[in-house]
Amino acid sequence: MAIVPGGAGARRRLVVRQRLRERRRDLGLTQKQVVSRLARLGMLTTNKALSSLEHGTGLDVAKLPELARALECTITYLLGLTSDPGRWEPDPRPAPQRPAPVRQESRVPPVREQAVREQSERDRSTREQAAREVAVREQSERERSAREQAARERSAREESVRDSTADEHSSTREPIREPSSV
Repeated sequence: MAIVPGGAGARRRLVVRQRLRERRRDLGLTQKQVVSRLARLGMLTTNKALSSLEHGTGLDVAKLPELARALECTITYLLGLTSDPGRWEPDPRPAPQRPAPVRQESRVPPVREQAVREQSERDRSTREQAAREVAVREQSERERSAREQAARERSAREESVRDSTADEHSSTREPIREPSSV
């Protein structure tokens, strides 16, 4: 069974780390003093390891009995099941509250959820395909426009060459002279 982030396991680790630090401070102990107490109980550890425990990393349930003895409290207290450091029995829990009934129309059956996910995936795929097609059409249009522009420029150059050639021919011919009457 996987631990869900923010689930009961995460909340329990949060409570344990808070209780470790809170209890040590209530007793007026430094981390070094707690490490010394743990050593006398046969649990060798370091200040760094204790600091890690107080920050929620490296928590090992096998260490809880020694930690509880060193901090003069119960495991039940460290686990957050009682607010009294000397009490072994968990505090009475309030009667469980019934969750509000779920309206049937707002609850989507699992089979329907799968169908909705599949339809959503098909819709996304269709949108992506349409976007690709639009991009291809736009690219083709740009290429066609560039070819037409190049053809117009070529035609203009050819026309310009023809005009300049015609001008050269007309300027190199000698003018026709009329016979003179003298």
